[in-house]
Amino acid sequence: MTESISRCDFSQERREVSAILSRKRGKGMPSVFWYWALTTIGVGMIVFTWVKKKSISTISLVSFLMMSFLTVSEFSVLTVFSGYAYKPEVFPDPFADSVMGYLLGNLLLWAGAANLVVNFSLGNRWIFLLAGIFMLVETLFLDLGIYKHYWWRTYMTGIAVIIGFNITKIWVSKLTEKSYNLLRYMTLYLLALLFIHVPTHLLLLVGKQHYSIGWVENFYRDSILFGLPYHAVMAFVYVFFCCVLQKWGWKFAPVLFFLLSDFILVNMKILIFQDQWNLFYLTVFRTMSLVIFVLYKKYVCLELRGFGDFSSGLGKKLQKK
Repeated sequence: MTESISRCDFSQERREVSAILSRKRGKGMPSVFWYWALTTIGVGMIVFTWVKKKSISTISLVSFLMMSFLTVSEFSVLTVFSGYAYKPEVFPDPFADSVMGYLLGNLLLWAGAANLVVNFSLGNRWIFLLAGIFMLVETLFLDLGIYKHYWWRTYMTGIAVIIGFNITKIWVSKLTEKSYNLLRYMTLYLLALLFIHVPTHLLLLVGKQHYSIGWVENFYRDSILFGLPYHAVMAFVYVFFCCVLQKWGWKFAPVLFFLLSDFILVNMKILIFQDQWNLFYLTVFRTMSLVIFVLYKKYVCLELRGFGDFSSGLGKKLQKK
């Protein structure tokens, strides 16, 4: 009995020593500090690009496009296949903590680096260098115990950086060529998905609403597993009514689609509201996202060379024919 108690005391002491060593490796900083540091670096790269290039349209497009790619990638690797876990220690729930880690540590960092690559026309040498830096940062986070691998490996991050930045660089360059209208529609679709899906993450994390489909036990993960495919369908509705059709009256049709579909989900007990949040507030929230999308397309995308001819939409093009 005494030996058992002694072993328990030793195990507890060892865990406490491990925690102390972990804090020392992190120089006494809370885990979330390192994630905020990545966000700050990302913002710094975006500001530096703006100071040098003064092109809000290109910088914002590259940022949103990279965030869209990252959102889809994180859905696959983090949510569906559980490749790794972020540990900023903001939420007690491990998956909610991972979502916060992805929002803080990845979105703006990748957007900032992508802007350097695209706006300064960096070649493969620089992209390989960035891949090395990203892998070093990941190694640091693993050593600090604020990030964990399951089946994912650090070299995969390097490959993802090389592929992702090259795709973004080629993608943006092709947007200015008139023969790539399909690519422009794909771009607007990804932007619509970003403007719909990421704000819903925030509503989930602050405890206002979630989707409950019962696919997995963790309700944060369950919500995102249903949410992204649902929002992906609605992004098509956004693009069709806001980008393909010409009349202004059609641009608010997505609000009616969302209102109807959300109403159905509420009655099916799939969409769950909390903390005095309700369908009216959600519809206002959706409308704000739609207005931002429409205004961004109309006033920012128009400044991009080659996007102006496209922005009038497919309807006008067919009318001319």
